[in-house]
Amino acid sequence: MHKDVLEFIDSPDIRAFHRKTVFTPAQGAILVMRSGKKTVDEKIEILEYLMNTYGEEEFNDGSVVCNYVCDTDISFYENMKDTVQIWKDLLCDRFEDKGYLYAANLMERDIFPEREPYRYFSSYEKAYEYLMKEKNSYLMSEYLKDIPTVGLILGIKLDTENQWDHDEYWFDSDMNLIELLGRNERYQICKNKTVQPIFSYAFHLELPFHVGDIVKAESFQRPPLWGVIYYEWEKPEKPEFCTMNMWLDVYDDKRETYDFVDDEEILTLTFAKEEEIPEEERYKLKMLSKARKGELDFYELLLNRGIP
Repeated sequence: MHKDVLEFIDSPDIRAFHRKTVFTPAQGAILVMRSGKKTVDEKIEILEYLMNTYGEEEFNDGSVVCNYVCDTDISFYENMKDTVQIWKDLLCDRFEDKGYLYAANLMERDIFPEREPYRYFSSYEKAYEYLMKEKNSYLMSEYLKDIPTVGLILGIKLDTENQWDHDEYWFDSDMNLIELLGRNERYQICKNKTVQPIFSYAFHLELPFHVGDIVKAESFQRPPLWGVIYYEWEKPEKPEFCTMNMWLDVYDDKRETYDFVDDEEILTLTFAKEEEIPEEERYKLKMLSKARKGELDFYELLLNRGIP
């Protein structure tokens, strides 16, 4: 396995935990495709290296499973190969002006998805130029330069039956192209062959976290999320139940109540540093952590609602 595959694990804590782990080619490909910090070009480069280095049988060794409704006629290797080709087509087609309209929007990450109105352009280049102009206006401002942003360009194919279907080009706060999503017809290779989305595939990845640990979940598309691990991460008995998403206890400061999220991607999780946790959540999460560890009665926690 290529040593750089490990660098595609977004979480430094999980990356350090697996520094000696030997992943299969299929597992390595999933780690690469799920990265929210590496660029699309970096992902394509490593995936093509893996495909050129390992054979189809080595990818289809059963070390990953499809936990959604999948087309059983498509192997993981074939699905990965088609996904890479779709990404390359998206990169090439963005410079196609005829029959396309482009919409661009630069959003402040911490208020996303409250999007500002899109600006429309006749070409991808003009849409990207607009995003860079907007980003530079942030960087030139003493008050705005440190605000994280999310950039999005939509490639809208004209005169189609589904007017809401489009290609998406996502940029992080450094204006790196991180994620590509194609319109539906790109994934329909033929009548009986549909490319499955990346999140359809998973494998059990051991984690360094335990019940009661306070963690931080990061994404380039939204503000950091702070939560508490409330169950031990164990390998499911049935492979089809394997997932790479976790439930977390959280505190909703706006509603002043405890809550949970059920779909946080595990590769985004890191151990939370106390000084980083927002002050309005810090005490509540520490109390919740104690309750999950059995150091505090849950009745007491809920009765006082975490109020010191």
